[in-house]
Amino acid sequence: MAAATSPLPTPHDALGDDVLKRLAEREAEGRVDDLESLAGTLEAPRDRLARTIEQLARDGWVVRAELRYELTEAGRMRGRHLLRSHRLLETRLARETGMAPEQWHAVADRAEHALTPEETNALADALGNPRFDPHGDPIPDRDGRFSPAAAPTLLDWPEAQPALIVHLEDEPPALYANLHRAGLAPGTIVHCAGRTVDGMHIEADGRTLMLSLGEADLVHVAAPAAGRVATSRRRLADLPPGGEGVISALAPVIRGRARQRLLDLGLLPGTRIVREFTAALRSPIAFRVRGTLVALRREQTEEILIEAGEGVTKL
Repeated sequence: MAAATSPLPTPHDALGDDVLKRLAEREAEGRVDDLESLAGTLEAPRDRLARTIEQLARDGWVVRAELRYELTEAGRMRGRHLLRSHRLLETRLARETGMAPEQWHAVADRAEHALTPEETNALADALGNPRFDPHGDPIPDRDGRFSPAAAPTLLDWPEAQPALIVHLEDEPPALYANLHRAGLAPGTIVHCAGRTVDGMHIEADGRTLMLSLGEADLVHVAAPAAGRVATSRRRLADLPPGGEGVISALAPVIRGRARQRLLDLGLLPGTRIVREFTAALRSPIAFRVRGTLVALRREQTEEILIEAGEGVTKL
């Protein structure tokens, strides 16, 4: 797929674009979609979707292969351009705004249709040509090439082995929002603590979480690199009054300006931190960092990871 130097022709409506983007994504994963699966994923009325796909076929964007749909070369170019635009837009929102992660998808979904290839390439250059978006999805390069690595989900991962989250699917949005609120993001190491018929218990950063089967199926994982499995890492929120810890990292879910504000306060990896006291309404909480008292909101303490080690109060 050669780099485009002029705007690509577009389907007759946004739903047509959404179909092409979804088919391009599935094609890159080695999968295909039928009408039912497209209707479920795109949350579109089946009749309207059928009419849209028929129009796409008449206009040369897709072809029907038995009960499934495949992209033509023009459809593939448009679909991959939309994927690239969408994932770059989400990356910019994550890095440069304080917008909640569960809102990134909808905002990028609205804006992606208007970007030309030149504008998308300029956005990529401004962001340093990232290879992955905030969810861990691969971003096609300007020639439309990418090689997403297939990763199993938590449902398929052995219970006895730690797992590194490499990708969170952001649809359905409600389930993704639940995962974000739980503090899960690419880069988090989790342990499966048991399964039930309704879901699974996992341990992450000192917390035990219950995920539904649908939520666990959105979490793609891989084996962490040697030495990356931290057994004593906890959230700063769990440090008791008078307790001490050493900052390990800022949680992967915190990005952009919010992340920079914490770094500006001196909350850097390797820094010793002591919990001094809590306000009457449980927020803010005062901590001593580098000889200075720093007040943090309770939600901020959920985003700071600490280690308990030698000479540090155990949590």
